[in-house]
Amino acid sequence: MSTLTTITDLVVISIVLFWVWRKDSSTIKKFYWPAAIFKLVAGMAVGFIHYRYYAQSDTVQFYESALQLREMALRDVTTYLKMLVAIPDGYFLGENRTLLFVKLVSVTTLFTGGNYYLSSLFFSLLSFLAAWNLALWITRLNPALAIPAVVALLFFPSCVFWSSGILKESLAMAGLFYLASFSIKLGLRHQLTLLNILLVVPALWIVWSLKYYYAAVFIPAAMALLLTQYMIRKFKQTAFISQVFIFLAVLAFFLLLGGLLHPNLKTDRVPHVVYETHQLALAQSKPDNLIHYNSLRPTWGGLLLHTPHAFVSGLFAPVIPRFSNFLQVLSVIESVMLLVLTFFSFPTISRLPDTPNRLWVVAVLVYIALLAVFISLSTPNVGTLVRYRVGYLPFFVLLVSQQPFLQQLFGRFLVLK
Repeated sequence: MSTLTTITDLVVISIVLFWVWRKDSSTIKKFYWPAAIFKLVAGMAVGFIHYRYYAQSDTVQFYESALQLREMALRDVTTYLKMLVAIPDGYFLGENRTLLFVKLVSVTTLFTGGNYYLSSLFFSLLSFLAAWNLALWITRLNPALAIPAVVALLFFPSCVFWSSGILKESLAMAGLFYLASFSIKLGLRHQLTLLNILLVVPALWIVWSLKYYYAAVFIPAAMALLLTQYMIRKFKQTAFISQVFIFLAVLAFFLLLGGLLHPNLKTDRVPHVVYETHQLALAQSKPDNLIHYNSLRPTWGGLLLHTPHAFVSGLFAPVIPRFSNFLQVLSVIESVMLLVLTFFSFPTISRLPDTPNRLWVVAVLVYIALLAVFISLSTPNVGTLVRYRVGYLPFFVLLVSQQPFLQQLFGRFLVLK
């Protein structure tokens, strides 16, 4: 890797960040540079920690495989380009999601000189810009959520760490955050540009291709929310209970349609997929690092029996101290923080029927609950769960961060207009 390549890449990243910052006039602008630096450093930390302590981890293997594709590109660019666009057999298999991600990583190696950390910066940059954009639109939806959005999307450690660097979650969350921003624009009936609409396509493709189960819950929830809002305006339905009932009915319809898009989402197939994935995780994990669901069975009844345990674990595991490494220590501290924030959020939740964005909150809660349960049941390994729950954890942190002390701590940095 040449010095010129390093300088060029760093200049490009700086220009992009500066351009976005210059255009910004939001109340949360003062958080931009600290959040951007935190995100880029987090991506570097992902690589440093895994290369130093977990040499067989995903991010290392992803990059080593990407470097092999880079060598192919340098030898025969035509073959490399054909390989990039080829769809392998068994498209829905998990290994082909990995192959797609490796292909995307290999593209960055071509302009980073094969340097892991420079490639990591570009993935972190994309994830940060999507998170920042979502924070801006949440603030527009409800200015009172400015600080919770900043905390959840830009500074909550595991939300930032596990959506940074060369991880599938980094790109998947970038796509998911953009889709969430787009949904808010539609909900606010904001005028859309051609670029806004065009970017939906790659965002959907990325999320669906890398983490289809994120999309399988988010897309129906967003569509049900927007359609319910339209029906409320059309038929002037103001009763909160009626609104929730309509939303849940529409959501159930869209969830059932998911089986037409992916074989694992068919109603009769879901319990088997969850159970098989669960059993595979059990076989590959140490007993002291597991969440135990006794007598789990591949039926809907078997899943429902363990739903309360899975829901709590999906949000707060690990709550039992695990101090074998630094990341586990941080996870325990975060879990305790989440428990405390959740406890103090009960008064806010009790006032939900009187809040202006109550249906949005219901949609977010349903999204969190569904993913928390199914991911927890599928992934009883606590270490893996801590990473995978990044798909819903930022939204949960957003809800429980509506605390007066956080408003006081961060509120002075808001740009008052």
